[in-house]
Amino acid sequence: MLRRRTIPFLAVVALATVTSSTAFAAGGSRVEARGNVTFEPNQRIEDTLQWHGGELSVKSGERLTIVSNDELPGEPHVFTIVRAQEQPQTLDELGVSCGTCQDALAAHDPDGNGLPPFTLVVNKGKPGIDTVGDSFILFDGATITPRVTAKPGTTLFFICSIHNEMQGVLHVTS
Repeated sequence: MLRRRTIPFLAVVALATVTSSTAFAAGGSRVEARGNVTFEPNQRIEDTLQWHGGELSVKSGERLTIVSNDELPGEPHVFTIVRAQEQPQTLDELGVSCGTCQDALAAHDPDGNGLPPFTLVVNKGKPGIDTVGDSFILFDGATITPRVTAKPGTTLFFICSIHNEMQGVLHVTS
């Protein structure tokens, strides 16, 4: 089911203490959904969801391997190319769905009911990863390998349309 979880204000404050790692892989071709969410009522929420390999250099024409490998059974991730300004940078922005994310989620769920069948791939430009709005659903343990079709010199920003704290950057090289 595609859904947006809501995070109470105090839980969001707790997120400020969570750090996520970003890896740079020259010529790298893998980004992996990792992490977990733990919750103790009236005590704490900890969200360590991230795109591991969150900053990558990928050659134009190369395949990018995107893997769902977190600890949340049944929780999908939606790898979506967005505008840089649509990536949350503050606690106030966290949990607010971006316009591109809303459009992508609607395109993945054409019936609007949160039930299968889902459109697994949304291409706004050429097939592959090349422009804002390109989006891919990953369910438990799924691996997809779309081709990066953006021109060399392009910088693409990505986010999980459901968990917008998961974000990263693709630097497209020649």
